[in-house]
Amino acid sequence: MKAQKLISRFVRDNDPRVRKSALDSLVDMHLRGSPLYDELYSLAVISLRDDFEEVRLGGLNLIWAVSSLNPQILLQLPKDGPIEKVRLIDDAFTKICDLVNDVSVVIRTKACVIMSSYQHVNADVLSQTFSKQIMSRLKRRRPDHHRKKQQRKHEIIPVPAGDQDMESEEFRIMDSGACGAFVHGLEDEFQEVRNASIDSICELCMYHGHLVNKAVDALVDMFNDEIPQVRINAINSLRKIGTRWPLKFNLEQLEIATGTLDDFDQTTRFATHDLLAVVEIENEDSLKLLMAELMDNITRYPQDLISIYRCIKEIGKRHPELVSKCRKSLFDIDNRYMTKEPNTESPAYTAHVLLLVNAVVSQPSLASNLPAYMFQHFAYYRRKYPDCVQDLRMSLRDITEYTTNTSHLLQIIKRQAERWEYSAALATIQDAINFVNDKLTILITFLYFDFRNYKYICTLKPSGNISLAIAYLECYELVLRIKQNFGTPSFASTAQFAAANLLQASYIMQYSFIGLSSLNTQVTIYFRILVGIIWTFGVIKNMPLYLDKETYQKLSIGDLRSILVKISTDPTAAKWIGLHSFLTGFLPLELDLENAVRHTSAEIVSPQPNIDKPLKFKSNIRVNLDIEANIYNSSDIYDIAIEITNPDRTIQVYWPVSNDFVPTTPLCYKLKAKIELRYPGWTEPCNITLRIVRSFEPDLAGLDGYIMKYPNAESTSITHSTQQSNDVVSIPISEPVLYSIHPYSRKSQASSSARPIFA
Repeated sequence: MKAQKLISRFVRDNDPRVRKSALDSLVDMHLRGSPLYDELYSLAVISLRDDFEEVRLGGLNLIWAVSSLNPQILLQLPKDGPIEKVRLIDDAFTKICDLVNDVSVVIRTKACVIMSSYQHVNADVLSQTFSKQIMSRLKRRRPDHHRKKQQRKHEIIPVPAGDQDMESEEFRIMDSGACGAFVHGLEDEFQEVRNASIDSICELCMYHGHLVNKAVDALVDMFNDEIPQVRINAINSLRKIGTRWPLKFNLEQLEIATGTLDDFDQTTRFATHDLLAVVEIENEDSLKLLMAELMDNITRYPQDLISIYRCIKEIGKRHPELVSKCRKSLFDIDNRYMTKEPNTESPAYTAHVLLLVNAVVSQPSLASNLPAYMFQHFAYYRRKYPDCVQDLRMSLRDITEYTTNTSHLLQIIKRQAERWEYSAALATIQDAINFVNDKLTILITFLYFDFRNYKYICTLKPSGNISLAIAYLECYELVLRIKQNFGTPSFASTAQFAAANLLQASYIMQYSFIGLSSLNTQVTIYFRILVGIIWTFGVIKNMPLYLDKETYQKLSIGDLRSILVKISTDPTAAKWIGLHSFLTGFLPLELDLENAVRHTSAEIVSPQPNIDKPLKFKSNIRVNLDIEANIYNSSDIYDIAIEITNPDRTIQVYWPVSNDFVPTTPLCYKLKAKIELRYPGWTEPCNITLRIVRSFEPDLAGLDGYIMKYPNAESTSITHSTQQSNDVVSIPISEPVLYSIHPYSRKSQASSSARPIFA
């Protein structure tokens, strides 16, 4: 401390070289770790008014050293009047800002550089650096008698009311120093000062988001600077700010920014591409303008192609809503007409596709209603420009999150069902189904871009788990609707229909997946136990009186078994009420989503629907129909059959031989089979329904098959093409295909009123 006081005496020495050495020595002491005492700040401020450049530079460095050590110290404003105080860091910042108007280029540059280190200055003071208006509200107001007394004392000429006395001590540097500091710095005639101002603006904006809008206005104007280095610095600084805060450009600012794409310097153009990648565009017109300017850039400078495509990638990811609104105009899509496939080598079309495919990452619904060829283009551009199309397979990492969220929704549904809040539980189920469906849509959309075969998705583990969750939720919904109708007059009449639907859904859940865990198998069996009870009450058409929920007790499987035994020997009303207790307290078992499963499915490739051109052939003559289908995730091909539903609802089942199945990938097959059709003469064409089904033996042979076909069980007959047990039932694993046929004969042609007759 004594050494500092000794050195500080020489700050007022007559020789400027001594003053400079004294200031530099104090700064060196700070750099070596020695704390500086606060009184040195006033000496540093006085040094800023020195006539010599070296002394002012030393004072500037000393102000920075003192203010960085003790920024929160309060300084009292000088002179008389009300006592007002200001923080040391705020006062030091205004002093440094005032040096932006210094006559020396070195001082101005140094001042602009040091300003970037003042991140903790008051927000109002920082805002004033972009304004040329004086911060009058920061001035120290004095009573009129004090001002008049001071004027008489110093014999100062009075100033008219409302004007500022620029010569008075009241108008301090703090009132004007920070005002427009960056504005003056950016308008300086020397590029060193302008570059230093740009760097400081960028650094301060990284800490203060409220300065971003002001900085955008100031830095965008620097895009027209005559020095290339200044333009590039302004562009890169805005890009850096955009990585930290939202960076919004209006149409005018966007036009100025895209104007730099005409620059001959490639570095400037590439910097602009990086900037546009982080800019938030306001509306559709701005997006169209930006895409048009980028296309002009490709035309003018073809070597910028990859850089522009990378820019478009980020634009698509950041603006999915705008891309959705501009999709039809960008691709000339009209749903009334078939779209012609564009040239994939066209730069404009490529740019638009890259914009769309990257927007799909944030909004998968954009992939709907697109021409079929566009999905092939997605995969093509993914291979051709791997850096310009996001690796959509990365979305598979989110499957764990989806599973966790689905499990959470299932817990909510269970708690609502336990409280008898069936309406709320049904609403939650719909939300859960929509959630899982959305995630499945995202998964399918993403994977579609990477694989030529759309149905290959079904071989992946994540899609199987999601499909299993959907099947479970559908069963849960049926259970809740049954419990919701329980005790109502309509329950007895609808019980058999409800039981048939739930039984069908439970078997689909069990036999449409391979790799099902034993816990999930128990879940499906538990559903079918409830089906048996519901079917029983539907058959007897008799319900006990409605009882409140306190009357019922939740029964276990063991209790249910004992009640069923008692009812079989002595069916009394009390025992039937006990059976109803199980129905009322029934809650599905929890689904296990930890074990990966695969969804068994099929796709009929041939024949395709032919409503306009029915297949005509003579009646009573066998006609071979070629069936071609893709089978996915089938553990046993002997369970796969072809089902034909005739117009009179009779069903024919054909069992392909093993030679008809050609393995493609593990557990996946290509089915090529011929089936024989033979019908009597029809008066007009009719549709038959083709489906690929999977057969299995139900838990209760005969009864379950009867229930699943209810209410058409009596009228429906099944004909098997080979020796198969009638106890075998099946579930569909493919979408139905309507195929039109017209077996004709002379007799049928003569009789126009006759209907199709089946042997």
